[in-house]
Amino acid sequence: MFSCFARIGIMVLVMSSINTSHGSEYTSSVNAHVHGLSTLTIVAEQNTLKIELHSPSVDIIGFEHKATSASDIAQLDKAVITLRQHNSLFNIQGTHCLHVNTVVAVPPSVASLDEGDTLHHHDELNITSDHHDGHSEMIASYVFQCHDMTKLLSIEVKMFEVFSGMKDINTMWVTQAQQGATRLTPDQPMIVFK
Repeated sequence: MFSCFARIGIMVLVMSSINTSHGSEYTSSVNAHVHGLSTLTIVAEQNTLKIELHSPSVDIIGFEHKATSASDIAQLDKAVITLRQHNSLFNIQGTHCLHVNTVVAVPPSVASLDEGDTLHHHDELNITSDHHDGHSEMIASYVFQCHDMTKLLSIEVKMFEVFSGMKDINTMWVTQAQQGATRLTPDQPMIVFK
């Protein structure tokens, strides 16, 4: 029997083939940076639910340059705060889950780390390296402890309501019983496990 992480590796290959089957606007690499296209990985193992979002910075904050103006810094701060509000981003149905941790990673190409910058003082903020092609990506990771993972029915992803730059989210998910992949859109924001 495969572990959940081995299944995720298999799912990455599946998502790569999904990307190539949707026409010329998508590239063949799962790691390609396409504005409007984010990825969401969900692993439900024992009583732990882990959700990880990878999204082009422009889809979340509206730009990919260094946040130097007061307006850019405020916009970046607002995005980080919003990404930490797990209740407004995910509606987990079927089982009761308690939020344990959220980590938001901001790429150095957009983060302003000058003294006095609000982002500089966030304990949970990680600074990540940028993509090699010059584009930047924000990453948000969420961990929940759930009462009975076998009762997990669905997760509604409400990010489309909050981040207007998000158009599609390629989603891969793995539970102890099954795995799947789906493309979420503003019209179809639900991941159904059963």
